[in-house]
Amino acid sequence: MTINERWSRKRTDEETSTPLAGEDARVTAVSRIVAFAVADRVAAIAGRGPVEVPIVTEPGEGGLLDSPGALSGFRSVLPKGEVLVNRTPARVVLDLPFYRPVEEADRIAAPVHVVVAEEERLLPLEPTERLLDRLTDPSVHRIPARHFDVHHDPWFEPVVAEQVTFLSDTLAVDN
Repeated sequence: MTINERWSRKRTDEETSTPLAGEDARVTAVSRIVAFAVADRVAAIAGRGPVEVPIVTEPGEGGLLDSPGALSGFRSVLPKGEVLVNRTPARVVLDLPFYRPVEEADRIAAPVHVVVAEEERLLPLEPTERLLDRLTDPSVHRIPARHFDVHHDPWFEPVVAEQVTFLSDTLAVDN
């Protein structure tokens, strides 16, 4: 059985005598992802791989994003008939703790437009607010919606209109 097959294999009752819940389940899921990440890095060094993990799953299923609504939201933005490619090399997990885009924000010289979904539940809002504080005069469009809502009615058209206005003003283009 390959490591990718092991990831997607469902556990049987004999293998899990007591279901884990809460923080124990989260620690187990994170530990499992880190183990796959190390295996993927070793496989890459050996010229093999990749060892992949799911990007988005239901809560507790061990995806990189497993917040409530993440999987259904991710699926909702796929065009009809498209198949969800829901995997990434696990080694990306080893770089995530060092990824701090907010720390680089004050180096951005170009105009920036940020759409803030104020009812965001997929990712924390605090880093977005810190980003806005560090950017020089950002264009900000706040909407009372969740992460994936901007891709659907009633938010899609107003968000696109704001983006077009920002680009037109920034690039001095007539509509």
